[in-house]
Amino acid sequence: ASLATRIDEGPVLFLAGASATADLATALGAKGVDVTTVVVYDVERRPLDDDDARAIAASDVVVATSPASIDALDELPASKRGPALDVPLVALGPTTSRRARERGWPVAAESATRSPASVCDAVLATAGR
Repeated sequence: ASLATRIDEGPVLFLAGASATADLATALGAKGVDVTTVVVYDVERRPLDDDDARAIAASDVVVATSPASIDALDELPASKRGPALDVPLVALGPTTSRRARERGWPVAAESATRSPASVCDAVLATAGR
């Protein structure tokens, strides 16, 4: 919602995913800005399979790009969840970090932004490189 601090007038058209939070629209609306939200896409999740679980367990770092990615990790069977929990997790942003913590996934680092440089910095710091 930090973008809301920079917008003082509208109208604003917010093109969003089906699972997007309403933080920005709510913050702008509270300032009297006319906001229209249009859902333009949805994400179809697929369960992680045994190959995915092995790849996660063998990784130096797991990067979670959205709360949905945390949900996918959280749906791993108990036998696969333990090894996955041992891999440091980098979350992209506070929403993903919050979901991880709510589901019991420790966050080793949070990328300050979604920029490649920020994500790379968080991964390298977490991996100790």
